[in-house]
Amino acid sequence: MIARRHLLALLTAASLLAAAPAHASSPAVTGTVAGAGGWTLVLLRTSGQSSTVRLAANGAFRLPLGRGARGATLQLLKPGGRYFGPVVLGRAGRGRVLTALSGRAGALGRIRLGAGYATAKAPKGAVSRAGAARADADGKPVGAGRLGLVAVKGAHSRARTAGAGGAGTDPDADGIPSALDADDDGNGKVDAVDSGSRSAGAGLFSEAYTLMSNSLNANAAGVDAGAIDRFVHDFLVLNFFLDGHQAKGATINSIDVDCLGLPYCRAGAGTGIVSSSNNSLADRVDRPWTSIDADGDKLPDVPLMPGVMHGQDAWAIAIRPRVTTAQIAPGDTFQLHFRTDRGDVVEPTALTLYFVTTPAVATAQGQKIAYPATDATLGNRSNPIMLDGDRVDLSFWRPQRAALPGEDGLRDMGHLHYGMTPHVEGGSNEEFGCGAGAYSSLSATLRPGDATHDSFFNSLMPLQDTSDDAAPSRDRTLGFTLDLGSCLRSHGIDPTGKLVSLPLMATDEPRPGGMDRAVQMLWVCFPGCSVPQQQAGPQQQQQGAPQQGGGPQPGGGLPDLAVRDLAASGSGGSCTLTWAVENRGTAAAMLSRTTVHTSGGDQEISLDSVAPGEARGQQATVPVPCADLLVQVTADGPNAIVEYAEDNNSAQSTF
Repeated sequence: MIARRHLLALLTAASLLAAAPAHASSPAVTGTVAGAGGWTLVLLRTSGQSSTVRLAANGAFRLPLGRGARGATLQLLKPGGRYFGPVVLGRAGRGRVLTALSGRAGALGRIRLGAGYATAKAPKGAVSRAGAARADADGKPVGAGRLGLVAVKGAHSRARTAGAGGAGTDPDADGIPSALDADDDGNGKVDAVDSGSRSAGAGLFSEAYTLMSNSLNANAAGVDAGAIDRFVHDFLVLNFFLDGHQAKGATINSIDVDCLGLPYCRAGAGTGIVSSSNNSLADRVDRPWTSIDADGDKLPDVPLMPGVMHGQDAWAIAIRPRVTTAQIAPGDTFQLHFRTDRGDVVEPTALTLYFVTTPAVATAQGQKIAYPATDATLGNRSNPIMLDGDRVDLSFWRPQRAALPGEDGLRDMGHLHYGMTPHVEGGSNEEFGCGAGAYSSLSATLRPGDATHDSFFNSLMPLQDTSDDAAPSRDRTLGFTLDLGSCLRSHGIDPTGKLVSLPLMATDEPRPGGMDRAVQMLWVCFPGCSVPQQQAGPQQQQQGAPQQGGGPQPGGGLPDLAVRDLAASGSGGSCTLTWAVENRGTAAAMLSRTTVHTSGGDQEISLDSVAPGEARGQQATVPVPCADLLVQVTADGPNAIVEYAEDNNSAQSTF
C-alpha cells in the first residue's frame, strides 16, 4: 500500500558520529509549544540525520543542536507518532517563511500550533534566511496539513536541479522536508509513482494480497469504514528493507526502529507481528515485532537478512500491523537507528502511502463479476474463468489508497504499473511475466510502461496507467487482452487443459527490496481442464434441508475449518504461498494456528476467529524456489479446537 524511498545525501565520516549527550552547557534551542505536552520535536538536519526530544507536560523543551545543525528544521509529531508539521521560525516577506535554523543556540519562546504547522518568533541569530518556504497570507507553508502533496509553481525543475540534496532539505520549498514529503518535487504527483523522485519513506513499502473471495474495491461494491478496517487489519503488510547505505562505509552492527508511540510497534504493547515473507527470517514469523529486540533497548529490530537482495545482505522484516485505519495512516513516522562502529546514525522515515483495497476485475471474457465476491464468484479457483482459446479479456478497477492529509476520502490510484504472472497448477512455479507484446486492446490510459532500472520488473509489470489519482468511480475502468496461451508456450508450457492462477497485480515504482503492491488472485481454465471440487461441510449440507425443531444443530453446532485455493508464486529464489481457510461449520472457529510444512521449513500462521461461512485468506513465504516444492497446509495444525470433521483440514500440492 504500496512501497517513500528516500536516497540520502553523502555524509561525511564525522557526521556519522552521534551527537554528544546533552548537557546544560551544550548549544541548544529552547521553547514551549503551547498545548503540545507529550508531543515529539524532531531536529532534522539537511543530511537526513535527526534527533528528538519529548515535550514536557506544559510543552517545554530543550533540544541540543549537535553537529550539522546549520539549515536543520524543527518538525512536530503527535503523541501517537504521526507527523503534524513544521515549525515556522519567522517571515521572509513576499509570501515566504523561514523554517531553517542557523546552527546557533536560541530561545524560541512560546510556539503556537496552527493547522498542520506551528509558529515561533525566533531571534534572528537562531534563524537561517536560506531556503525560505512558500506560504499563504497567514504564514502557513503551502505543503503544511497536506503531507507536502501540492503542486508548487516552478518547483519541479528546481527540485530536479537540487536533487542531490539530503533528505532534510526542501527542494520544492513547500515547507515539508523531503524525508516527510509525499511529493518532494512539487509536481502534484505522489512520489511513489513518480519515477524521477526520491520520495519520503526510505526503506518502507506496503503490500496487500487477496483471493477473489476476499476482494475489496470501492468501485466493485459499496464499501464502508468497517469493511476498509477489516481489510487493513487482515491483509496489510509493511516491509522495512534497508540496504545500509546510510552508514556510508561504517560497519552496521544492528538496526532498531523507534516507533514514537505508534500503536502497532510501541514498546511492550505493539500489535504488529512478523509476517511470513521473503523479507522475514522464518524463525521470527508470527512473533510480536516488539519481541524482536536482540540488544534489549526496547526498540524492535530490523534483522540482517543474508543474501536477500540479489545475493547481497540487507536488513529487512515484514510486519502485519493488525490495526485499523484509526491506528495507521499516512504520516506515521519512524526513527531508524543504525548502530555502527563509528556511532549511531538516526534518520526518520514516514509512511506516505498504503493500499486499502486491491484491483478488482469488472468483466472477464465479457461476463460481469458479481461483488461482494463469494466462493462461487467467477474467477475463484472453484469457479475459474473458462477460456475458449488462448486469450484472456479483462476490464478492472484501480485499487484505492488511503487519503493523505488534506484529501477527502479514498483515492483511485493512478500511474500504477500492471501485469500478470501466470502459474500453471502442477507445473514449475518459476515466476515469469508475459512482456508488453502479449498485451493488446489496451484501454485509453494504459500503455507499455517506460523501462525501469529493473529488467525483471519490466517483464512482470509491462503496462502503466497514465491517469492521475481521482475519486473512486465505477465508470473509470482499465482493460486489456492477454495472449496467455502464447505467453505460456513461449516459456515451454503447453496450456491445453491447464488450470492457471493469474494474479492481477498493481504496483508503484520499483526500488531496492520491492515496491508497494496490491494483488487480486484469479483463476482461468483452458479448454479441457478439470475444475477443482470443494468438499461440503455441515453448513453446506444443511442448506435447503428441513430444520429439526428442538434437536441439536447439524454438525453438533461446531466449526469445520477447511483449506482451499492453495497456490504459489515465485520471486527471487523464494516462494510465496497463498490459500484460504474456510469455516464450513455452523459455529464460529476461535483463534487458531495454521501450519505450513515444506522442504524450505515449517511455519505456523495465526488465524483470527472465522465465522460460519466465512473464508480468510492467508499467505506464507519460504526461502526456496517453488519448482517441485511439496507443500502441506493444515488449518488448526495443533488441533486445538473441536471441529465437525478433521479430514478436510489439510491441502497438499507439489508445485
